[in-house]
Amino acid sequence: MEVENESDQLSIFSTQENATKGDVTAAAIEQRWIELDYRCELTGVKMTPQTVSMDHLQPLCNGGDHIMSNLQFVTKEANRMKGTLSQHDFIAICRQVVAWKG
Repeated sequence: MEVENESDQLSIFSTQENATKGDVTAAAIEQRWIELDYRCELTGVKMTPQTVSMDHLQPLCNGGDHIMSNLQFVTKEANRMKGTLSQHDFIAICRQVVAWKG
């Protein structure tokens, strides 16, 4: 899935809600999005504005902070599956599923 219009891709992160929170700025988000080549940080799948979601590695409800080092870009589907699990716990469960189901 190729990026058709890079400015359309980046505009999804420039909403007022995401504009500035701590070190989470629209500019920082756009830079990270480009550095990732629009790929999910969990699955490597190429994302579009319709499929991307920002996820907290350590969920806010479990004491995580809303800072860039605690954020990752993932597909909406991966984010739904991870839910409120930490990155470590989610990957551990994924490994168990693969070990059992192959």
